[in-house]
Amino acid sequence: MSQFHTRINSRKLLLPLLIAISVIYSVPQGKSQTVAVAEIAGYVTDPSGQSIAGAQVKVTETGKNRVSATVTDVQGHYSFPNLPVGSYDLNIAASGFKGYLQSGILLQVASNLEINARLQIGAVTETIDVQASATMVETKDNSISEVIDERRMVDLPLDGRNPTELITLTGAATTSTSSDLITSKNIGGSNASGTFSVAGGQANGVTYLLDGGDNNDPLFNVNLPLPFPDALQEFSVQTSALSAQYGLHPGGVVNVVTKSGTNAMHGDLFEFLRNGDLNAIQRNTPSRDSLKRNQFGGVIGGKVIRDKLFFFAGYEGTRQRSNPPNQISYVATAAALSGNFSTLEAPQSTGGCLAKTAVRQLKNPTNGVSFPNNQIPISLFNQGAVTLLSKYLPVSSNPCGEVQYGYPANNPDDQVIGRVDYIRSAKHSLYGRYFIYDFTVETTFNGSDLLTTQQPGQLGRSQTATIGDNYSFSPTTLNSFHATFDRRRNDRGDAPNVINPRTIGMNIASPVPDFIYMSVSSYFNLGCGTCSPGHFNTNTYQVSDDVNLIRGRNQFAFGGDFRRLQANLVTNTYTNGDFSFSGSYTGDALADLLLGDLYQINQANAQLDALRQTVFSLYAQDNFRATPRLTVNIGLRWEPQVFPADLYGRTPAFSQAAFNAGTKSTVYPNAPAGLVFPGDPGDKNGKSEVQSYWREVSPRLGLVWDPTGGGKQTLRAGFALMHDTNMLYYPERWTYSPPWGSQVVLTNPPGGMSNPWAGQPGGNPFPSMGTFPAGGTYYIVPSDMAPTYMLNWNLTYQTEVWRNWLLQAGYLGTKSLHVWGQYDINPSVYIPGSSATTNLRRLLYLQNPAQGVYYAAIESGDPDGNSKYNALLTTLQHRFANN
Repeated sequence: MSQFHTRINSRKLLLPLLIAISVIYSVPQGKSQTVAVAEIAGYVTDPSGQSIAGAQVKVTETGKNRVSATVTDVQGHYSFPNLPVGSYDLNIAASGFKGYLQSGILLQVASNLEINARLQIGAVTETIDVQASATMVETKDNSISEVIDERRMVDLPLDGRNPTELITLTGAATTSTSSDLITSKNIGGSNASGTFSVAGGQANGVTYLLDGGDNNDPLFNVNLPLPFPDALQEFSVQTSALSAQYGLHPGGVVNVVTKSGTNAMHGDLFEFLRNGDLNAIQRNTPSRDSLKRNQFGGVIGGKVIRDKLFFFAGYEGTRQRSNPPNQISYVATAAALSGNFSTLEAPQSTGGCLAKTAVRQLKNPTNGVSFPNNQIPISLFNQGAVTLLSKYLPVSSNPCGEVQYGYPANNPDDQVIGRVDYIRSAKHSLYGRYFIYDFTVETTFNGSDLLTTQQPGQLGRSQTATIGDNYSFSPTTLNSFHATFDRRRNDRGDAPNVINPRTIGMNIASPVPDFIYMSVSSYFNLGCGTCSPGHFNTNTYQVSDDVNLIRGRNQFAFGGDFRRLQANLVTNTYTNGDFSFSGSYTGDALADLLLGDLYQINQANAQLDALRQTVFSLYAQDNFRATPRLTVNIGLRWEPQVFPADLYGRTPAFSQAAFNAGTKSTVYPNAPAGLVFPGDPGDKNGKSEVQSYWREVSPRLGLVWDPTGGGKQTLRAGFALMHDTNMLYYPERWTYSPPWGSQVVLTNPPGGMSNPWAGQPGGNPFPSMGTFPAGGTYYIVPSDMAPTYMLNWNLTYQTEVWRNWLLQAGYLGTKSLHVWGQYDINPSVYIPGSSATTNLRRLLYLQNPAQGVYYAAIESGDPDGNSKYNALLTTLQHRFANN
């Protein structure tokens, strides 16, 4: 792979404005519980090491000339707990001592720097300029963290330039292959969502923060898209024994900070090119990589009013094209359409298509007699099947039916970011940021080859906006507030000219005009479950407020967080039916299709979800300096679980006791015995049918010990219990259940392909409204769905072994309990010698056939999973220095 990029930088040249800057307005004063800030703290002493109380200490953010000031306490200690990331100067002045100046202090996200100053006796007008860099050792926090800075984001090779790929550069983080979390319901493209397990956490157990605001997709708990690297200042990954201010997900926190403007104008234009024509042809490789990808754009930032108002804006576009990779399927040949299956059923050794050595003999399913010479009379063919195979699929000239085809590979995306920072006064500052990401997956159907319908088309858009307000009532009392809104939209579907089952004469409800879903075993597939038309939209509303109080040796932090999560979904996976041909009738699936002998149909109404969840928490944390060399961190977080609910109460539950007693619902009197719905007698849990857990508290405890007191080494031990907020998607299949989705799976339907529901009691059940068909599939969540939580602990030693070199060695342990899964509580029972169908061997049918006939699978949530993780983590880090 070759990747080439050009870059033009300018400090004072105003670059062409590539995008419109978002207009952000200010809000009432208020630190977010997760805002991306850092801290400088330390002790001020005289030449003999005695503390100096009342020294004047100020830090200046050099880019914006923003000044924060405080005074040392009786122990000579000072603290700035709420500083934005950036470059700072530290100034200290005390009567009878020379001034102290340390420049070039780099604050990174979520870092805590200890800078101890020993003042020299002399006049205040004299200044000691200190050139030493700040310590790299963590002297306050118990979590394990690492920062990915701008240099690594821009300079390291990133395929697609997705910043999340760099998460795995941090210790204890790995990618996780969770295909059920990253699907066509997510945002794709160059900045697609990813799954990462941090320190043994689940693949979707990470909290993502963008400028302090929520950046999780609540549907699956994966990340929403992050801006392109040129728009990011840096991000950190924290895990294990996090402080009480962090919650939502226990695996870790990815804390991302976007760039902001400064007093100096900065701009950047870029283009990254990947083109196979720049590659050498490797030995034994017939051709070059055909991918051609251009990623281009620029950023610009600067001042509107010096020292007061600043802006930043950026754009990146991605355009790529490539030759579609060859896909192989097997369709009908001219011989097969004439009834001649002799070649298809003969072994390869005799010029046939089968890998095995013997001829496969096809049988007539009506009488069990073999078709002579595997010749099927065309008078037996199903006309709909012939139309499908001859008109909407290619007829292969290959004797075994092989055909090659490809999917479109042109998937553009665009992203725009704008940010405004306003320093109203030395006490009050505000910021606002807006980010939008658009993504398209193209799909096509040329009118005669339905094989190309196996790739879903997408129109996706992610938008996030955060407003933050920081106010200092005094140097020891600080308040921060932020509000965030995230919206993710995903419209999914096939090409608009695709056929549906009625097009080929099937007598079946097909409300979706442009979708067909079919599988013919060992031959081909049409459509796919993730290709079905639908939309998957989520909204997150979040407000947070945090207070920091510095009182003597205590640094208190307390605050709260409130989130309202919404998911509005429409899924049509089974609306037109899912048809399977297996070869169970004749011995060959293609022959079954031509005869119209359908093995299985799976059909349901359109699935509609309006999921809602409220997530809120309160926390308190005390970082207590027991001695100048020992800090004790104690925290407690209250984060109750209120289970998601469908807005319209489309929530089934099943009671074995009610089934045993023959008790029926009063809300749906026509429902079979055992089903319970919101509003039925005894319902105590509202629309979700799941009880809330209000006593979910999460304690935190940590010790940080500096053996020498010089800030060059620490031994840290931490423990935390953290609860997880499970994904909003978990109960979405509620509405597949009757009487809403009414999903029914029918095996060997007597009406075959032409009329699948012929012979079914009550006839064709779709579209159905308020009915409970025989063999209905139900998805339920038990009322006592215990919340997932994680215990984690660590013991870590850090030391600066040389100047600008940091060595860390630590042990990490985690244990996750009540990890959610599911299982069928109405399984089929094996009965020796029985020829009964699957549904007639299920537990409820065997117990009570009159009522049990209405039940197929009952998929129930299960909170009994668990996992363990233990690791030794060692790192050797060199800070960028001396070029």
